Amino acid sequence: MLWDIDDMCRFFKVPKYTVYEWQKKAYGPRPIRVGRHLRWNPRTVWAWVAELEAGTSQPE
Repeated sequence: MLWDIDDMCRFFKVPKYTVYEWQKKAYGPRPIRVGRHLRWNPRTVWAWVAELEAGTSQPE
């Protein structure tokens, strides 16, 4: 199952604006475009978090 914007906001405890800003800045886990909607694979989200923890991803 793919996550939608609400799932991302709940997971990171941030407003929708923040997730959309991440996408504009090419920051954060890479989404999948389904039509005009953004979706995220939870495994991709967890992998991105692991990169942050390991220090291999650049912070905002």
